Amino acid sequence: MTDAPLVLLVEDETMIAMMDELRDAGYGVAGPFATCSPASSWLLTNRADLAILDTRLQDGSCQELALELRDRSVPFVVYSGAIDTHLTELEGAPWVSKPAPGTALLDALKTVASRRQDAA
Repeated sequence: MTDAPLVLLVEDETMIAMMDELRDAGYGVAGPFATCSPASSWLLTNRADLAILDTRLQDGSCQELALELRDRSVPFVVYSGAIDTHLTELEGAPWVSKPAPGTALLDALKTVASRRQDAA
């Protein structure tokens, strides 16, 4: 058993380097999920501490998944090349624009993790 925060990674262009950076920073990784459907199914029986979402996946928008994460109080970071300010479900989440150095994504995760701790 590990105390590493578990990050749900929902990204259709995940690189091994990204997963390695997350693990090296002390996070566990669930996924990557290239579509929303298997990520939603995973959430039926599992719990993530944090999440990284792309706005557009192979099966469409991540709006419903973002709502599910909010309902479960799972903070998330949006990691996308397509910044869509019309998706109110993503409001308030840090955005990291692709391409970005791994440090930018890790900094955003630290931000949402600290918000979660402050709210607890």
